[in-house]
Amino acid sequence: MRPVLGPKALKRVVARLPHRPIAAPQAFILAAFLVALGALLRFALSPLVGDGVPFITFFLMVLIASVVAGAAAGFFALALSSLVASYFWLAPFGSLMLTPDSIAALVAFWVATTLMIAVAATLQALVAYLMESEARAHVIAHEMKHRVGNMLAIIQAIARQTERGASSLGEFSQVFQARLSALASAQDVIQENPNLPADLRQLVMRIIEPFGHHRFTVGGPDTGADPAIASSLALLIHELGTNAMKYGALSSEAGTVSLRWMIDGDRIVLTWVEVGGPPVSAPDRSGFGSKLLQSAFPPDVGEARIEYPSSGVRCTIGFAAPTSYVGPLAATKVEPQAVGLG
Repeated sequence: MRPVLGPKALKRVVARLPHRPIAAPQAFILAAFLVALGALLRFALSPLVGDGVPFITFFLMVLIASVVAGAAAGFFALALSSLVASYFWLAPFGSLMLTPDSIAALVAFWVATTLMIAVAATLQALVAYLMESEARAHVIAHEMKHRVGNMLAIIQAIARQTERGASSLGEFSQVFQARLSALASAQDVIQENPNLPADLRQLVMRIIEPFGHHRFTVGGPDTGADPAIASSLALLIHELGTNAMKYGALSSEAGTVSLRWMIDGDRIVLTWVEVGGPPVSAPDRSGFGSKLLQSAFPPDVGEARIEYPSSGVRCTIGFAAPTSYVGPLAATKVEPQAVGLG
């Protein structure tokens, strides 16, 4: 036996139901109109039913007012219906003097219609919840599609650039896995609070962990990085660390890296400064790191610049600060206090 309403039909019915009460003035006007309509219908039925069942046409009107305009309009319609029915049909015509039987009928009407209003309010809340849940699910699905697309694009770019710079399959595998590990670390930090910017300090600490925390001096105010920025930033820091291990400060036992950031207006400026390592010079050819520096961020989101003084590599990375982390002091530069790790 086929169901009366399939999932698609039920979804269409729910979508047509009002899930937000209309504004108060219009709601009470609608309630008054419905009561007047109920009174006209009751007058029309008088030749058939006389003065019996005085509330027969008002039940539906109270229900419509409750569903369309909310519980307050439903109770307003209930009060008006009680007055109109009492005046014309419940008490002697033109009087509000009620007999015990009339009072009992009026109480029964109030109990029944109050239950109807409660059911209508529950239905309205349920419809609102279902509509909001569906809208939220669409937003989440769209965001997941966007993030997955970005992640695949990043992985493809990493694979292409790693292949071009690798001299053997073994080197490709080693470098590619290291870069994917840095990307995965960034995603771990992002997924801990997927709806919030990634904590910048936690992100930095996770990325520099393979290079040894004791080789770094990290400092900066509490702030974050949006998920799209965090992935590129993680790859940049990892690449800087990898190059420092091969050719820069981290290749020497005495070498260290200062990694600091500060908030400058609506932007975060992060600096990577290597000291104590062998003299450095600009590379002869562009590798993955150089290309990453050029394309890590869209022009309106962030930028990265690297310098090669003989004392050690210096890289400056600027990107948009998340508004949820920018406080009232963000309009002025906040100098970080360095915290040595080790």
